[in-house]
This record gives sequence, structure tokens and C-alpha cells, in this order.
Amino acid sequence: MKDIAEKSLFIIPEKIKRLLWAFIILGIGMFIAGLMTGGEDSVLGEDSVLRTWQAFLINTVFWAGIAHAGIFFSVIWQLTDAKWGRPFKRLAEACAGFLPISFLMFIIVFFGSNVLYEWTHNPFLHHGVAVKAGWLNMPFFVSRNIAWLVLIYAVSWWFVKTSIKPDIALARKLLGTDWGGRFADKMLDGYGEHEDEVIRLEKLSRKIAPALAILYAFGASFLAWDFVMTLDQEWFSTLFGVFFIIGNMHAFMGLMLVISVS
Repeated sequence: MKDIAEKSLFIIPEKIKRLLWAFIILGIGMFIAGLMTGGEDSVLGEDSVLRTWQAFLINTVFWAGIAHAGIFFSVIWQLTDAKWGRPFKRLAEACAGFLPISFLMFIIVFFGSNVLYEWTHNPFLHHGVAVKAGWLNMPFFVSRNIAWLVLIYAVSWWFVKTSIKPDIALARKLLGTDWGGRFADKMLDGYGEHEDEVIRLEKLSRKIAPALAILYAFGASFLAWDFVMTLDQEWFSTLFGVFFIIGNMHAFMGLMLVISVS
């Protein structure tokens, strides 16, 4: 059993790790270069800064959306007790690892709001009245989106932690008490008898899942409206949040298929 468990572990080769870190450093460097080389006197033109922020926003929304959708799929499988999705559930929950990074990326987007969003300096007027100023103003924009992100990410982490605890405990039982290091130590803090904990955590997951599903439906819609739809402050769509959520789910399914067959 231990041999089977060891063979099933996925370890990223060191060469791939170094390549990924190189891409990360290159991306950060290109982002900084794009911000510093823009302006009226720049060879790249004054649109360079705008294009840089737009590219960063697209990447933030796209990859964060995939991470959100991964957790959402796990919630769906939990609610429906779908057996077919069990082999993919841990792949979906692994997306939670990107949540802290995406949170930081959203915070960075706030610093480019004056470049990205026209309403920050030129509010939409209807018959001479800034009719959207009550919603589209920076203090409220920043505060409500940070609140949504913190709430969604906190409950998502609670759900994933509850879900994977039994697997971590079983892995330590099969592979040794040192497996997982400090991360596993924190995850298993206060963990009791395995059989009792499995039942308790399953019941808890069934309680968290519906709350997280409702929270995600509302929160993701607001994030889509604020970060994407307000790029054009004159346009609006009541269905845009739904399109955003479904698009994230499609993108996640594509990623899951690539990972599961590779």
C-alpha cells in the first residue's frame, strides 16, 4: 500500500520548476518595463502603460476565474455526491493554491484603476448628472471588492481544508509522520480519530458547500461587473456575471482535461 501511495505522488521535476520560475521572473520584468517605458515621449507610445495594465487585468481575471471555478466544481460534486467527479476533485481543490496569489494581483489592479477605468477621472453623465457616481467611486470600489475577495477566499479555504484533511491524515499514515512538513502539521492540528474525523468533516463539508455556492454566485458576479464591465462605464448587462461564471467553468474544464491526461 505504501509503494502504491508513493508511486501516485506527483512531483514536478526540478528543470520544470526552474523554467516556471524563469517565466514568472520574465513576466514580472515585462510588467515593470511596460509601466516604465510608456508616456508621450516613449518610443512605444503613451498607450504602453494602458496596454500593460490591460494585459495584467486580463491575466488576473482569467487565472483567478479558473481558480474560483475549480473550487466551485468541488462544491458541485460535494452537493450532488457525484461519484464520477471524485477522481478529479483533488485536482479542482488544488486551484485553491492560487487564491492568495490572485488576491495580491487584484490588489495590484487597484493601483492601475486610474489608467484602466475612465470613470475614476471622467464619470458618466446623464443629463449632466453623474448617475453612477454612487457606485463607481474609488473608496466604495476598493472596499466592496476587497470584502468580496476576503469572504470568498476565506470560505473557499475553509471548505478545501475540511475536504482534504482526511487525505492528509491517510497520507501520513501510509508515508510517515514527516510527510507534508509544517503544512500538514497545521492542517491536522486537533485532528482526532481518523474514522470519527472522516464522518465529522464530511458533514461539515455538506454544510459549507451550499453557503459557498451562493456566496460565489453573488461574489463572482460583482467582481465581473466591477473589474470587467466597468471598463466601459456606459455599457451594462444583467447577464454579464452569469456569462463570466460559465466562462470560468469552461476554462477550468479545459485546464482539468489537460492536467488529467498529461
